[in-house]
Amino acid sequence: MRGAGLIVGSGDIRLFAVCLVAAGAAGAAVPCRYGPPRQVATVRDERLDECSGLAASRRNPGILWAHNDSGDGARLYALDMEGRTRAVVSVEGARAVDWEDIAAGPGPDGRPSLFIGDIGNNAHAREDLVVYCIPEPDLSGAGPEVRSEPARALPFRYPDGRFDAEALMAHPRTGALTIITKRAEETTGIYRFPKPLRPGERVTLERLGTLRLPVPSIWGRMVTAADIAPGGERCVLRTYLSIMEFRVAPGRRLEDALAGEPAEVPAPPELQGEAIAYRADGEGLVTLGEGRRPRLYLIPCVDPASE
Repeated sequence: MRGAGLIVGSGDIRLFAVCLVAAGAAGAAVPCRYGPPRQVATVRDERLDECSGLAASRRNPGILWAHNDSGDGARLYALDMEGRTRAVVSVEGARAVDWEDIAAGPGPDGRPSLFIGDIGNNAHAREDLVVYCIPEPDLSGAGPEVRSEPARALPFRYPDGRFDAEALMAHPRTGALTIITKRAEETTGIYRFPKPLRPGERVTLERLGTLRLPVPSIWGRMVTAADIAPGGERCVLRTYLSIMEFRVAPGRRLEDALAGEPAEVPAPPELQGEAIAYRADGEGLVTLGEGRRPRLYLIPCVDPASE
């Protein structure tokens, strides 16, 4: 991100974003140079009208998992890259109060899993924040309606207050869960679940630091989604106005990556972008906006850099 830098000090991670750059502008070195976003499909399923989370399947080639914001039931939509709904999965044993993000990674038992963040808290009053974990369903031979295995609840609290959040990440190798809060102010908290994950036990998250985004518009400060690349070498954050990618050097932690220089990724023209995910092969990003018949965008990796 041109005019941006990250400085670590006193436990804080400060992001100075002086200005947004135009799509395709040069940024910090990352393992991929992105081309302009292109629309690849329109999602025609009228039930998916307020998409708030997106994750690439690890078990079902070409499938994206999506879910609505508050107001829908506890269900996931399996979409293909042509925008068609291949299956709807009822998440057994889960409630859908305010689902905000979904991530794919190894579960507590090591199986490929989906983590669903019921982490929305607009009024800062909820005491029932939770991430649900289910083994990722295998859709081969499945019909249009699928029931998941019983969800394992990972209830949590923050160590320093009550916050709204829309960004959840699962590390593709370790399964470590990270939440980034959503605030209109210039500071955003970064938190992690203690390891090992303990289903059914309400835990206090560990605060990793503070991400500072002093941009003029509040829409550029609010983190609405996040993901980690399948290889673990990159992570991406999005706000309503921009997409930022960070390099995770070998042997380094996610918080170390957030202490580096972000690269600006060209963002699609979405009025309310709250969902982003890496492709399953890591060679690009996909986004899906809110509203009826949302457009599915691919941001392709056009020039992979050598590792």
